[in-house]
Amino acid sequence: GLDAITICYFGEGAASEGDFHAGLNMAAVLHCPVIFFCRNNGYAISTPSEEQFAGDGIASRGIGYGVKTI
Repeated sequence: GLDAITICYFGEGAASEGDFHAGLNMAAVLHCPVIFFCRNNGYAISTPSEEQFAGDGIASRGIGYGVKTI
């Protein structure tokens, strides 16, 4: 129904994959009722977060797709 919402739970390692960006973009463009919930434990498989990406973390990626981010 119209009162449904989806939650997508993922680790920070998944945020470096193309599927993450495609899913986030699609959800933003289609205005899907979805919450992307990232659990950042500091390691993606065995790579520390600071060696995965340069920038302001993972939450800031949502802003680039026009997604409300906290």
